[in-house]
Amino acid sequence: MMKPMASIVFLASLALILAPNATATEDITYCHHLVSNYTDWERNSPLPMFDPSLGTLVKVEVNATLNFSQLIEFEHRNSASPATVTTIQSVNLKVFLLDGSDLTSSWGRSHTRSVAAYDGILDFGGSSGFNYTDFNTTSTERKNYTNCEDISDYIAKFPGETKNFTVNATAGAIFQGSGNYLGGPTTLADSIICVTYYYDPPTCIEGYKLDAANNQPLEGWNITLQDCDGKVIGWDITNETGFWKICGLQCCNFSVCEILKPGWIAVDPASGCYLDLNASEGNLTGYNFTNKNLSCISGYKVINCEDVDLSGWNITLYNETDVLIDTTTTNETGYYQFCGLDHGNYKVCEEVKDGWQNLTDICIDVVLGYDNATDKNFTNVPLLCIEGYKVIDCEGSDLSNWTITLTNSSGTVGTTLTNATGWYRFCDLVPGNYQVCETV
Repeated sequence: MMKPMASIVFLASLALILAPNATATEDITYCHHLVSNYTDWERNSPLPMFDPSLGTLVKVEVNATLNFSQLIEFEHRNSASPATVTTIQSVNLKVFLLDGSDLTSSWGRSHTRSVAAYDGILDFGGSSGFNYTDFNTTSTERKNYTNCEDISDYIAKFPGETKNFTVNATAGAIFQGSGNYLGGPTTLADSIICVTYYYDPPTCIEGYKLDAANNQPLEGWNITLQDCDGKVIGWDITNETGFWKICGLQCCNFSVCEILKPGWIAVDPASGCYLDLNASEGNLTGYNFTNKNLSCISGYKVINCEDVDLSGWNITLYNETDVLIDTTTTNETGYYQFCGLDHGNYKVCEEVKDGWQNLTDICIDVVLGYDNATDKNFTNVPLLCIEGYKVIDCEGSDLSNWTITLTNSSGTVGTTLTNATGWYRFCDLVPGNYQVCETV
């Protein structure tokens, strides 16, 4: 086998042919040409995937065309006798497709001829040799896809996506006959790979994003379109009316889902997605997403005293059946907050520290709607003491066991006795007006 030395040249051209049909279905064709090169070779043909914004892909056709020229050279080297030689030629092109299958385009032929004994000149001609070229031979193979799962491989996942189709070209020649001979093929081959997308005009799905509190539109929410493999293939942002619309639906089952914002939950659909949709019947309308915002309950620890530490007071949240939901502590300003709460009935309670008295209820009932519940405050005061002495200006007087009574506007608060030094004390008193009296 003889092959002349040659430089390898690679040139890729991309042809775009738009050809709308007479029917509603339209088509677009992309072609890639791998220019002539000496076999054997393996190269890639990059081709664009289908742009889903054009419409709904319904069919894919892949064509592989092989063009080649093959030079056959033969010289009979036996000078003693003539020979009869059969030449068996072959050229093969294989294109590997996205689903793992391939398109194979093959050409071959054989012919027999007689040559004389070697004429003494190695020129692949004369009476003992021959040469000839087969050229401009074209062979085309094609494969069609109409199954939804198969054609989904050809839908672009992002704008301008291309995929490589690996192309393999091989060639050979076999000489059969008696004698001693020298010869072989020299083959130049090129290929043209085309993909044609048949599609229906754009099919769309649309709806609104609404606030469950007042049925008002929600602007700036992201709605995504996902293919049957769960990959995001389209999206839209709701406008000032809450409207969204995504086009370029494909035939396989797909889903549309909302992307929840922090502090919101899905109401309808509860999952936040419409699943297993199909565009075979045309445009889809009325696919609305309704949401409600999660609310907060907040308030302050209020103490009307200067230089009091308001931080670290425990506040506890319960639901309407008194099941503990959460616990927090006040900050340095006395503020507390529970967020991420669904609408319903709750109860917040404070933990009263030793030496303090609550002036408001220990627990506050809260009916939580679409608005936050604020100013659920707890007011406390420190418990104080009143103390003094029984004074008798006589030496040797007994200062103990004198009765001291404490009263306020509600009546008697407490009674105590002086000790041996005449000292008395009333503690755990809330701030207010008191009267201290002795019993003489």
